[in-house]
Amino acid sequence: MKQVNFRLADEEYELLLLLAEQLNDSVPNLSKKILLDNVSDVRKKIALKAYQEKKIGLKKAWKLTGLTFYEFNELLVANDVEPNIPEDFDDKLINLALNIKKEDI
Repeated sequence: MKQVNFRLADEEYELLLLLAEQLNDSVPNLSKKILLDNVSDVRKKIALKAYQEKKIGLKKAWKLTGLTFYEFNELLVANDVEPNIPEDFDDKLINLALNIKKEDI
């Protein structure tokens, strides 16, 4: 297990103390929760940006977020992120769909 130490201004500590008291929690525990919640948000932002810029694939972006695959798909939709499908593959899928006959189904 590792330990992280950092300094706070008196006002910042007083704010954390007030919040911790209201939540029946300790300052260190509340600080950890706040930090980890923000890390989760940062992970999502990094994953979306890297995926949109085609620096990483879908699976890696999903794993980076720490979400379930369903939650990750909801995140993509909520942020209007289009899937990274190569144009030639996309064209092949469209042609395949257009050439399906009723008898084939």
